[in-house]
Amino acid sequence: VDSLEKGLILVTAKYTKSEVYEPAKAMLDAIKKQKNTYNPLDTLNNPANLPSTIYSFKETDPHYCLVVLNETKLENVAKENLSDFNAKYFSTNKYELKPLPQGDKLFINITTFKNKDDAMDYYTFFTGNAGEALKVVDKKNYQVFVISIENLSVLLKRKDIEEYKSFFNAKYIGIKQ
Repeated sequence: VDSLEKGLILVTAKYTKSEVYEPAKAMLDAIKKQKNTYNPLDTLNNPANLPSTIYSFKETDPHYCLVVLNETKLENVAKENLSDFNAKYFSTNKYELKPLPQGDKLFINITTFKNKDDAMDYYTFFTGNAGEALKVVDKKNYQVFVISIENLSVLLKRKDIEEYKSFFNAKYIGIKQ
């Protein structure tokens, strides 16, 4: 199922205007629904399992995919890798890469996704192909998140990546912290 899911994510990302989009999206939604039927922590449905946070969870709001590099010197090579990755797999989407320096770290904001589900489809494909997406950057030197526009503003003010990571894992991935 995982390889089918990856293939469907690629089809829905590349062929948004094609007649294959709707059937592929329906099949992808069915796979996601099946995966979500068993959640041993029930994190997403039980607020008691969620960490308290100042972040908001609005699934229908526009979202970004955020790559956090631990070193600003990796900017050029990371942007080049991400550009190549997006051109190869998401050429019809015209995603933009926006670097946001944050002290010794660099956020590369991949913009803009219609909602949480679209951003998570990209995230799932990206993380499944991270070796290609960021070929020359060691995995220990970056993190990837999906984040709403509103929450990005909060993250940029607070500069606490671990706090957002806990929120992201709980609300988007379903991992209790």
